[in-house]
Amino acid sequence: MKKIVVLCIVMTLLAFSGVALANLDDTKSSIAQTYGEYRLVVDTDNQPWAKAEWETKGVQRAKAASYVHYFNRNEIGMQMEVQYESDKQGAFAVLQRFTPNSAIKIKELRTYFPELVSLLDSPKGEYFSTYSEVTRNFQELASPVTLGLVVKLSPALKGDKYYTLIAFNIQDEGRFVNDPKYIDGDTYIREFVVQRVLRTETSEKLYSEWLSIKKFF
Repeated sequence: MKKIVVLCIVMTLLAFSGVALANLDDTKSSIAQTYGEYRLVVDTDNQPWAKAEWETKGVQRAKAASYVHYFNRNEIGMQMEVQYESDKQGAFAVLQRFTPNSAIKIKELRTYFPELVSLLDSPKGEYFSTYSEVTRNFQELASPVTLGLVVKLSPALKGDKYYTLIAFNIQDEGRFVNDPKYIDGDTYIREFVVQRVLRTETSEKLYSEWLSIKKFF
């Protein structure tokens, strides 16, 4: 009986990790399984639509820019916005932005987001810090220094054209981070994005603007 229970636990863990090997391999269906159904749609004119309103009227009048999900992790509310490569059924996500209601520490990230562990621990991952712009998809005010992770694996079966990027909008107890030397496991994450990046552009920046940094996750 004990062997059967252990086997069931292992199979459950494997099934969960398989759902989220990389968020950019997800579709609307798999994202709904992990985070629940979307609550809002923001169209390309920046007009928000409630889910029911979108499905009855909005989809006929406008084009979706992003889908907004709300969920809780360890008693902290989270907002996630997802953009897809197209409106087709089964289209893959190209960007996800996560914003917790209160900032969480770097060392806590894997506890709140276990679906990211395979990316955080990927042998193909390179952590970096930079003063240059990494993404235009932050919504909150950002520190001069951005923390990032590039995983040199192509998401969503796109050949070798893309890598996966996680960019973190970080703070130091409410203050901006002005120097990479102040980053550690207790640094706070105000928001982060997971998105596709072109392999050619990323490889160049990793050897110039994006400088290697210790892994704190």
